[in-house]
Amino acid sequence: MVVAVGIAVLAVWLKEASVDSLISRYEKAYNAAVQSEDVVRQETFIHALDSLRPEAPEYRFRLAQFMLRKNRMNEALSEMLRLAPDSTLGSVDTRIWLAKQALQPKPLKPMKLDEVG
Repeated sequence: MVVAVGIAVLAVWLKEASVDSLISRYEKAYNAAVQSEDVVRQETFIHALDSLRPEAPEYRFRLAQFMLRKNRMNEALSEMLRLAPDSTLGSVDTRIWLAKQALQPKPLKPMKLDEVG
């Protein structure tokens, strides 16, 4: 019994370790793509990072910011709204972004005062 639990823990650890290593490599590749202004590779690696850690909102947020920089406003807003659904608090960074953009002259997502505050 103890051996089975030990093997299960080791298997989970190895899986996570391999993902962490891959994430580290993808982060470096993404940063290199940003430095070289390679838009195709930037998007490829940010999508890959998001798919490796779908529970981590920071990658989806970075993907949405990438889309904003590329003037893909509808896609970006869709990603932001997935991160901050009405039913839960969601990503704090996304909530802050939504509130700040709502104060702009032409917001992507207009908000009522009680939604911002």
